[in-house]
Amino acid sequence: MADLEGTDFAEQGTTTTVLHGNDRGPLAFRPVRDAELSVTDVQDNNVSAARHGFAPKAPGNPDLFLSGDGTYRGPADTSLTLSDDTVNNVTKDRHGFAPKLPDDDTVFLNGVGAYVHPSDLDLEITDSTAGDVAVSHHGFAPRLPGDDTLFLNGIGGYTRPVGGGVIPESGSFVVTASGFTAGLTGTAFYYKLGSLVILLLPTLQSTSNSTVFTISGLPAALLPTRVTEHTIGAEDNTMSIIGILVMQAGSGTMAVYANALGGSWTASGQKGSAPSFIVYALI
Repeated sequence: MADLEGTDFAEQGTTTTVLHGNDRGPLAFRPVRDAELSVTDVQDNNVSAARHGFAPKAPGNPDLFLSGDGTYRGPADTSLTLSDDTVNNVTKDRHGFAPKLPDDDTVFLNGVGAYVHPSDLDLEITDSTAGDVAVSHHGFAPRLPGDDTLFLNGIGGYTRPVGGGVIPESGSFVVTASGFTAGLTGTAFYYKLGSLVILLLPTLQSTSNSTVFTISGLPAALLPTRVTEHTIGAEDNTMSIIGILVMQAGSGTMAVYANALGGSWTASGQKGSAPSFIVYALI
């Protein structure tokens, strides 16, 4: 085949086309198609800071990206240019950026993407003791022991206060006496220091109609835990005597007897008890 002269291509094609052969027709000028390129592992024409070019061979790692220096590497947070755009903020449907900080250290990002003040209702409380208060840090109060005589002490345990740690209580209540011709009531006073109880019973005196004498009305918080006996000043059929007041465990009614042997009262005449201090312990 004879060589073609340069004049044979005059006015043919452009600087962006090349001559292509054709086994079924004449030669023609047209752009090179990507499918016609024979690509090898040669890096001479790869893209660089000086010129356009081919992308480097893929590293086979979806976590790496082509950076501006022509290498594949993982993008760093310092490479991001952040704006105040909220389009890519985190939502319930996808991962994303945290919203712009509100400049308030009392609010926190919640599960719907907003900064709010957390409340106790947001906490899921379990029986774990890992976050309980200790001498080394703040924390949650331990689970309650179900005993109103125990208090949280300075090392994180529930104990019964003694000595200077006890908070005294005081008050009054109405007592009712039985064994008399008419209803008989009075106001009693108490002082409670931990497990120690001091009662001041009022004068309860009137006409007797029974051999029995009881005093009722003791509040639940003062109910004795065991049987105790106490001497009191008393009167039986106008005679001054030493009576015995007996408290029963768990009972709000106290029985009063005419002597230490549990003697009965005269069912007539004046009977009753003088103002009396009663001291006992709830142990």
